[in-house]
Amino acid sequence: MKKILSVIFLSVAFIAANAQLKDVDIIKKINSDWFQCFTNKDTAKLKSIFADDIIYVNTRGVVFNKKNILDIVMQPERQYQSIAFEKIIKATVSGNIGMIIAQTITTRKLDNQECAFKSSVMNIFEKRNGKWFVVASHNTILDVR
Repeated sequence: MKKILSVIFLSVAFIAANAQLKDVDIIKKINSDWFQCFTNKDTAKLKSIFADDIIYVNTRGVVFNKKNILDIVMQPERQYQSIAFEKIIKATVSGNIGMIIAQTITTRKLDNQECAFKSSVMNIFEKRNGKWFVVASHNTILDVR
């Protein structure tokens, strides 16, 4: 009986670990899609990435809600040429909560001035009804070029 319970326990642990690895890959993909949406102003897709109750803190410490973020992305004077992970420091999932801590490089044109900056980001995801959403994001600027 102990052998059977041990096998069941190991099987469940293995399945749970594989599910978490898969979810980590999913939140990394969502994060990359989010970056792409900023560069091509795809607010329709952003609406499906961000939770309705998202809290987003930009590099200046200003807090935005979902509508604010979508409005900013569509500003004609704001153009994101590229956003990419420089390195992912940690990507993890525990239950229905996921987190990515990373450094990013962004190239942006705002009011006809182009700049590149490096930032530290922490993005929090929550799995709701089987789908992952970004529920919080905090960005700290590290370097402007």
